[in-house]
Amino acid sequence: MEDQRSKETLRPVSVLLRETFGLYIAKAPTLLGILGIPIGILAVLSAMINLMWDTHWAYSPWFSVVAGGCGLVSILSYIWTTPALLYAFKEDIGVIEAYKKAWGILLPFLWVYVLVSAIVAGGFLLLIIPGIVFAVWFFSANMVVLFEGKTGFDALIRSRELVRGKFWPVLIRKLVFWLLFLVLIGLLMSVCPILDRLCAGKCVVPLWRYFVHYWIIMPFSLVYDFLLYEDLKRVEPEGPCVVPSNREWLKYAFPGVVGLVVLILGAGLLLLNVFLGRDIPPVDDSDLRLVTVQVPKEEDAYYPLRQAVENMYLPEDKEELFWDMAAGREWDPDFAEELVEKNKKTFEYFNAALKCKYFQGPEFDWESVFESELRGNKSAAPSKVSLMIDVGKLVMVKARYLAAQGRGKEAMKLAEHLIKISRVIMRGKWQLWDVYSLGWSYDLGGVRILRDLLPQVDLTSEEVKGYISLLEEAKIASEVYVNLIKALYRYVMEFGRFLLKEANFSHSSPGICRDNCNLRWLCVRGRLCYWYKPNKTRKMFAEYARRMIAYVNNSCCYAVEPPEPKDVVSSQWPGENLLGRMHFEILSDLLLGVRSRSDHYVIATQILFALKAYAMEHGELPETLEALVPEYLPEVPKDPFDGKPVRYSPEKKIIYFVGRDLKDSGGSLEEDSKIDDPTFRIKF
Repeated sequence: MEDQRSKETLRPVSVLLRETFGLYIAKAPTLLGILGIPIGILAVLSAMINLMWDTHWAYSPWFSVVAGGCGLVSILSYIWTTPALLYAFKEDIGVIEAYKKAWGILLPFLWVYVLVSAIVAGGFLLLIIPGIVFAVWFFSANMVVLFEGKTGFDALIRSRELVRGKFWPVLIRKLVFWLLFLVLIGLLMSVCPILDRLCAGKCVVPLWRYFVHYWIIMPFSLVYDFLLYEDLKRVEPEGPCVVPSNREWLKYAFPGVVGLVVLILGAGLLLLNVFLGRDIPPVDDSDLRLVTVQVPKEEDAYYPLRQAVENMYLPEDKEELFWDMAAGREWDPDFAEELVEKNKKTFEYFNAALKCKYFQGPEFDWESVFESELRGNKSAAPSKVSLMIDVGKLVMVKARYLAAQGRGKEAMKLAEHLIKISRVIMRGKWQLWDVYSLGWSYDLGGVRILRDLLPQVDLTSEEVKGYISLLEEAKIASEVYVNLIKALYRYVMEFGRFLLKEANFSHSSPGICRDNCNLRWLCVRGRLCYWYKPNKTRKMFAEYARRMIAYVNNSCCYAVEPPEPKDVVSSQWPGENLLGRMHFEILSDLLLGVRSRSDHYVIATQILFALKAYAMEHGELPETLEALVPEYLPEVPKDPFDGKPVRYSPEKKIIYFVGRDLKDSGGSLEEDSKIDDPTFRIKF
């Protein structure tokens, strides 16, 4: 690649690093004075933008004009500062004189800056390696403009000639410098959490980061490149100008055009998003807020259940086995007996919770809830609600343990208790989604125990009919679904607000965005409404939640079609709400079909009990489910997925539902199969 034209060698990296530090210290007063100007400009512009964040101007096109103008001024001040610094390295001049000299050469400097940026960017797009080569060849082009008077492509040619024959030594020196320098920067960044707390507020980027970049990263890297350039001039004095051939020009022109086109397109897309993709003003969603009420602590089931959690015995290494035993997938009689014996206190608190009329609990801070959830630490969750699910699983294990001892009716009584307490939990107006998950867990756990024990326990026909009535109560009421939809809507919106708040460093404790640079990058730009529009996203979810509430009494949950993002968000890229669309598509499924996911379990179990009563009195299963009406069931239950009667096959001895795909496939070969084809076998 390179011809060896000079026998002189470049100075070692250690010498360059020592001289870099020495020159930085020697020129420190002048450098700090030069760099204080762009920092001051950025501080003023940031303060101006921050003052507009929470005003109506944030939703006006004029905000984009101001933000775009501030960005342009910041870029120009950065470019102007670079030649001023280089002149300060070379000559013994002051701050004002350095800026004056830089101003006189600014346009040629800017032109070469653009050329190098375009060519290097195009090179990196062409499989990276050309970009590395161009970055080494042209790293000194701007200094050639300042100190040798060459402009345009002549500066690039001179920079290329300086490196000719020394490509690898230059590359190695730059790599070693940046590796060592990045280690130093990494150490500085390790104090980010402390500085973030000190800078807590509404700043998009804390000012201390400007100091790190402008007073450490920028001047050190410039000093090092300047000394490397001076060293190249020492070993390669200026000779006759080598004019590249047409073929060589193509090496520069093609990647330059590619890089320039990409840079222009990127800048154009950014500007279109900023100027045409504004967020809408805040939306009114007061109709979707849950109003909680305070209840007497002694009547609140939350507190005894929390005590049950704190007294629960459950070895961590056997949690997976514990869940399998509760679901009936595995059984370990010794472990079951151990759990029952060592959790007597837990069962006492569970029984105390059964006597309570409410499940409300105290108010919790959303941020503390999300902090624990994002770190996957259920034990640190302030509400402990997710851990209360294990209490229900423990009751299920006890029920199966009693059934294994021949005490089936006692086991079924425990299942009744789970269903009863789930009704209390579901009637509470909690804002936390976890509470409804807890209610579902208890409800479906009790229903599953009843269904599994039905073929085993010797019940009379009247007792079986009594459970049919109990299972009617196990169906979740419309009011509960309304509250659930509102709670999930609030949860999703608060979570989005939490992420944005954390990303913008306006919270005093470390957050998920602060721990994830890519997520922080997206969220910070989200504050400028480039790709995420919180209010448009809120409008999407609010409209969807209202549509779900309007169809709560519909027997077919899938009659509600989710609104298309294009209904409320521009489908054209200049105004795209990209992150909002992703947020919506991922989380809207939690609202879609929440009723069907629980109701079909209850409906199937209720039909099984009705079939059992019919078989006990008639000696055989009925030909159709219509035969169960009205003595055993008031009507043939509807499939919550499509609203049609539940499918039943006495030949296959199964009850099945069409599932989420809404296709009647005749049932599955496996019981309790996937949500796309739920099937329940008749085992009597």
